[in-house]
Amino acid sequence: MSVEQPFLERLSASAVQQTVVRLSERIGARFPARGLARVAAELTRLADDVSTGAAATRGRLRWVRQVSLVGVGIVVLATLVALVLAMQDAGRVDSSVDWLPLIESAINDLVFAALAVFFLHALPNRLERGQLLGLLHRLRSLAHIVDMHQLTKDPERLRDDFVTTSVSPELDLDRAGMEHYLDYCSA
Repeated sequence: MSVEQPFLERLSASAVQQTVVRLSERIGARFPARGLARVAAELTRLADDVSTGAAATRGRLRWVRQVSLVGVGIVVLATLVALVLAMQDAGRVDSSVDWLPLIESAINDLVFAALAVFFLHALPNRLERGQLLGLLHRLRSLAHIVDMHQLTKDPERLRDDFVTTSVSPELDLDRAGMEHYLDYCSA
């Protein structure tokens, strides 16, 4: 029961991989000795991990969903059996005070069954979300590393009136190199 996503909301793993590999090669060709080339290589590995792991993840999630549905069925069936048995016992209740424990037991059974159904139904989504958050964490880490690489590459340093301090890092890129470097950082 999957909902078809619009064309622009889907990513093709192979297209993303090709783009990342091409970007990594361009960065490696222009800045082979820089840390940005290593970050691009890590991004290539991450894209490969996502692509190769997607099919395995879908298979595991499909299996978890099936087990979850079976679990939901067992919980619902057990609850119905418990309620039917409770109703059979209800025919032997003599006074209205004897109904209270029976009603309390039925409510408890329904509440715990509803909690179990909710947990089992949401389990595959929580597992998928956990895996996606792990990948997102890796991407964010790479983005922060790229940001750190950019910190000392402030284009303002290329201005004629820029004044360096005793702790200013050495600028070993010319204007064109700096432009390329910052363009690759933002790609």
